[in-house]
Amino acid sequence: MKHLVAHADCISNAIQMITIFNAAGLKNQFEIKFLTENFFVKRKLNGLGYKCVDLSIHTKNFSITAEERQNFERLFYTSRCYYLGELNIKFARTLYTSLRITLSNNNYDVFWTTGGTKFIDRVLMEISSKFDIPMKVFERANVPGYFILDDDGANCEGRYFKRKNQYRTLLKKEQKALSDWKINYKKSKDQVRAIPQSRLSFEEILPKALTFFQISRRRWKHYPLITDQVLGYLLKKPLLTMALFLFPRKITSDFIYFPQQVSKDAQILLHSKYDNLSALNKIAIDNPHISIVTNFHPAEHKISAYIKIIPFLIQHKNVVLSQRRSWDLTKNAQKVITISSTVGFEAIILDKDVSFLSPTNYAFLIGNQFEQHKYIFSYLLKSDLILESKNILIEERLTKKTSW
Repeated sequence: MKHLVAHADCISNAIQMITIFNAAGLKNQFEIKFLTENFFVKRKLNGLGYKCVDLSIHTKNFSITAEERQNFERLFYTSRCYYLGELNIKFARTLYTSLRITLSNNNYDVFWTTGGTKFIDRVLMEISSKFDIPMKVFERANVPGYFILDDDGANCEGRYFKRKNQYRTLLKKEQKALSDWKINYKKSKDQVRAIPQSRLSFEEILPKALTFFQISRRRWKHYPLITDQVLGYLLKKPLLTMALFLFPRKITSDFIYFPQQVSKDAQILLHSKYDNLSALNKIAIDNPHISIVTNFHPAEHKISAYIKIIPFLIQHKNVVLSQRRSWDLTKNAQKVITISSTVGFEAIILDKDVSFLSPTNYAFLIGNQFEQHKYIFSYLLKSDLILESKNILIEERLTKKTSW
């Protein structure tokens, strides 16, 4: 039997991967093991009958070469874990050695990981490249009912982004399929009231809270960030209500919409020269006579984000803070400007004037129906399709190398 190793950084991602494995019949073809640094995820997986890769290897007797140390530092300093202080360099070095020893000495046939930007993800990618093991980076798409699998990473790190943009006139049946998809997508979005990330279960909150006690593996930077988020969970609603009360500005008909992203979004941390406020500042200065409407991402839990918006609104009279849904604001905006948000994709679906401030797959889709068709019907994977059809194409996308 073949072997598959999947890295799950939280319970919800682990459950979704298991759902896909079961729906596609991979459990019958592969011995599936999970890799996780989270005790609660491991306990949940064990309870569901899945084994986890043992990383408790004594690494003191193993040394790494100068080249390996250089590789380690490159992977560590370009990971999301470094920017958020989730790992200190000492613990990361031990983890790096354990992963290389454990995974290099076993015959694995495919790796799965989530997001591709955590330190473990970076190490898996290095091992995948060295031993020619297919790598699948899983991401829950914010497009309802879809997920993404890419061989290299998510969004601008992915293989889909690195390929050359293409142009071709769509066939009539392709045009109809694209048009019908957009109509159905608009209908489904009109009915959605909240995105899944806007609410966290107790099962997800507890592991986050207990990171306070994992002092041996964290950087000092991690603790102010966690405190910021915990206070945000408790106080963001009254702070937002106060900001809306103090600055009750009307939205004009010709407004520009800037949707804020989660401040710890990997695309912002690793690939953008703008964060939410610096991007909003640029847009407000560049368009002094136009209303700039913005809203917080539902999963933004940092209290500092809600505090900083108040002096910003005092400084910029043309910026309007809104509580309306992103979809409603996008539909009514004259233009949408975003860093790399999925809202930009939705603006394209709505044929809006849209621009991006950092590298993203969605930029390929602007004014290009062929790329829109390719992205929607080839790159995105629909959960229902897997449930309805376990064809060879789907199985290859899940377990073999894919080129675009």
